[in-house]
Amino acid sequence: MLLGAYQGFTQYYRFAAADAVPDAAKSKAISFLIAAGVIAAFAGPNLAKFTQQLGVVPYAYSYFSIILLSILAFGVVSLLKLQKPVKLPINEPTKKGRPLKEIIKNKETILALLSSATAFVVMAMTTTPIAMHGFGHPSDSPATVIQWHVLGMFLPSFFTGMLIQKFGVYRIIFTGILLLFVYIIIAVTGTGFANFVTALFIVGLGWNFLFIGDSSLLTKVYRPEEKEKTQAFNDFTVFTAMAISSFFAGTLFNNFGWNGVNLVLLPLLIVTLIATTRMMKHSS
Repeated sequence: MLLGAYQGFTQYYRFAAADAVPDAAKSKAISFLIAAGVIAAFAGPNLAKFTQQLGVVPYAYSYFSIILLSILAFGVVSLLKLQKPVKLPINEPTKKGRPLKEIIKNKETILALLSSATAFVVMAMTTTPIAMHGFGHPSDSPATVIQWHVLGMFLPSFFTGMLIQKFGVYRIIFTGILLLFVYIIIAVTGTGFANFVTALFIVGLGWNFLFIGDSSLLTKVYRPEEKEKTQAFNDFTVFTAMAISSFFAGTLFNNFGWNGVNLVLLPLLIVTLIATTRMMKHSS
């Protein structure tokens, strides 16, 4: 639970990066920040693989490695020198911005919420380690699959921001949705090691396009005085959807199998695809 809270705070790094650069560079800033996850693609699975059996208690040293990484991150973050908010004169009224309800009604806000929620729900529903264990794969196989999955999540970040600037955020979100459809096709057509590696790599790509697209789109929705409540509502909504779907993933797998877990995602993908297509037509 505490590790989840820590991860919740780290999600705001992307908005801090966006706030620190001009409007034209926000998508690049978010993209490059998320690209740091490439290191995690190699370090994370290997830390788990090499530390899980150390000591008497399984995985104890895996969690100890998280403590060391957290201390390192604390030291780096403490060195950041972000621009402080400008203090208004005492006699000048503070801008409160629009009510949150009005911001949420914006079509771009709805698409940002929907696309990001879709990305994380699909991720939460991929019960890969459990599925691979059920299909008789060796115990160390999921670590390799997850490594490729994390690479798919973060490696495209080196150019996703530039793609958004060139083709527009709607086309990137649209492409991300199509990639998630491809993931489902590959996932339901086989349960071999190659299927899992390919499917999880592609779902990582789709997540990357949707998440960076959502974050970039959201920065265009709110005014400076509205950013805190809008960012908070976005992440609260998205990760609540992710948490709820996580509770159902195991039950769906037990009752309907690997194919059932993936096919149940189709209605959500279709809704997000329709919403994105309409916004693309509206903006053209």
